Amino acid sequence: MRRFVTVLSLILALCTLLCLGACGGKDADSSGDEPSADTSAADSTVESVVSELVSETSDESSAPDGKVEYKVAVTDADGKAMAGVMVQLCLNTCCPGVTDADGVASFKLEAADYKVSVMTMPEGYTYASEETEFHFEEGSTELTITLKTAE
Repeated sequence: MRRFVTVLSLILALCTLLCLGACGGKDADSSGDEPSADTSAADSTVESVVSELVSETSDESSAPDGKVEYKVAVTDADGKAMAGVMVQLCLNTCCPGVTDADGVASFKLEAADYKVSVMTMPEGYTYASEETEFHFEEGSTELTITLKTAE
């Protein structure tokens, strides 16, 4: 049973690392704090393995080579920013993000022609156009998606 927990912990750690690497993100708890005493052994193992793997690759993920900051803004028909909208950029894998108070979700990724879509449509809204998939204009790293009140 102990071997199963260890193997499962390693698999979870690798999946987390792959997700972080694919989206250019960092571990949400990067404070460096040790796990609390009441953390289970499995959680502790996962946390330590992920920390170790992230620290080994941190130089690569923070390198500016090929990384571009993409910004997706979501507004209503009146141009007001819409916070809390989940959007995603997809190429081979998808990287989700949520718009902030200014209605903008930012992504630091390799330069590519990403497909952009809204993952969770806010209640009472729909797309302002017939398009449901969007692309950045050539040479641009910013995109605005406009939503309208559903009829």
